[in-house]
Amino acid sequence: MTRRILKYPLKMTAGTQTVKIPANSEVVHFGVQGDNPGFFIWVDDVYGNINYPVEKTFQVVGTGWHLPEGVKYISTTIVDGYVWHLFGEE
Repeated sequence: MTRRILKYPLKMTAGTQTVKIPANSEVVHFGVQGDNPGFFIWVDDVYGNINYPVEKTFQVVGTGWHLPEGVKYISTTIVDGYVWHLFGEE
């Protein structure tokens, strides 16, 4: 099995963000590299999944904000003293 880890950018703002990522991938980390927030996925490339992107919806939510409905928790990161949480499609 061949696996890859890939990074995708996200904005640290309220609201829904749609990102095209490979089919059958899994988000494994949400954080900031330098000044660039984003999330990392791993994908099994054995079936060429990396060549078949699908649209996924994500939301970044600050601590104390109302949580979005119909989404699942993915990860948390801290940026400049603020705590952010990433949610995605169920």
